[in-house]
Amino acid sequence: CVWEMGALNEYRCVEKPCVIHQSEDSCVTDPVSCVWDSQTATCSKKECTYTTEAECTAKGGTEGCQWATDHCTKRRCSAGVEAACITDDACEWVASKCQYKKCRNYDSEAQ
Repeated sequence: CVWEMGALNEYRCVEKPCVIHQSEDSCVTDPVSCVWDSQTATCSKKECTYTTEAECTAKGGTEGCQWATDHCTKRRCSAGVEAACITDDACEWVASKCQYKKCRNYDSEAQ
């Protein structure tokens, strides 16, 4: 199981279906539900698998999905856990939520 934010911004314990796959060969045998991440060598649940723009924005909108030209993709800075949030340079974890980094006041361009 994994602790994650649900569709209504509440945390809950849910099954982690792809964790049983310990190798890329095993992970790709479940292409509908799972995707292999070669950078972390882990198998994880596919997200935002909706095939139409209407479905992606309606059903996927509550899951952090957005329509990108011709496919449904995970919206940046929509992770429900800090570890996933901070892997994206555009995001920061603030008050138990992942959000886009805000511009800060700096004294020089180098900062």
